[in-house]
Amino acid sequence: MWRNPFYCGILVNSMINEPVMGNWEPIVSMEDFKHINDVLEGKGLSGYTQIKNDENRPLQSYLFCGICGGKMTGYKSSQKNIHYYKCQTKGCGCKDMNALTGKKTITKGLNLLFEELLEKITLKGELIPHFKKQIRSILEMSEKHKVEQRKKVESEIKYQTSQLNSLLNKFLDDLIDNTIYQSKKMEIDNKLSELNQKLQELNIDLSNLNSKLEKAVEILGNISKIWSSGSIGVKQKIQNLIFPNGIFISPQNREYRTSNIQVIFQLILDLTRDTEGQKKDSPINLTDESSLVAGTRLERATFGL
Repeated sequence: MWRNPFYCGILVNSMINEPVMGNWEPIVSMEDFKHINDVLEGKGLSGYTQIKNDENRPLQSYLFCGICGGKMTGYKSSQKNIHYYKCQTKGCGCKDMNALTGKKTITKGLNLLFEELLEKITLKGELIPHFKKQIRSILEMSEKHKVEQRKKVESEIKYQTSQLNSLLNKFLDDLIDNTIYQSKKMEIDNKLSELNQKLQELNIDLSNLNSKLEKAVEILGNISKIWSSGSIGVKQKIQNLIFPNGIFISPQNREYRTSNIQVIFQLILDLTRDTEGQKKDSPINLTDESSLVAGTRLERATFGL
């Protein structure tokens, strides 16, 4: 829209050799139109450039300001040649924070601080036996939880199948015409299709559990290294795996808040606190719904990294 000179009162047409001023009221002034197009072209941004998915700013649009709660973007200062994360909320007291750690920066960059955070939730060797035990418990409880659900679905499938057979008998005995039969049959077929799909979703594949756990342990034991050495795509995938809803950064002390951490990594934090004899801030409850969800999605989320 804003690239069309029509909105600043100029007529451009293939039938005329050059643009001419129109006789209508322009929506924006010539100056504003030029400024908007300069911004769209990446010009006139007061000494900094914004690029999405920049390798130097993997946390861009993933961080949230700890002061106002707004999403943070990123940019590179052309004058200082430094990458920054910036709160997008106008009037927020959050200062721009450097992304990288270098000779020109006084404080640690947010990327390095995030890497240090990942070190804290990296599965240590001494915790592996406890972790495997907890995961097995989650999967076993999830299996029990789903057994009851499967029974209900199987019962409903049996009922709908009997309804389908009854409908066919009525049609064969000329008790209903073909139109009614086809209509009712389609309705029951749709229900059976949905029920069978649901039954498939309730299946938990516990085969090769040991090999899957070993793969998970390998990934979780090197999560910080994988993030730091990976491409921006790998980094973002890991970020979304650990903090699906993003992560808040407190500008005052440059500390990350881990309240929205995925339950598997919360388990690692809790095991670490127990081992170190620290007081747990948010103990994990292996009987709650989030833990069951974590169990059923373990292979897709963690093993599929």
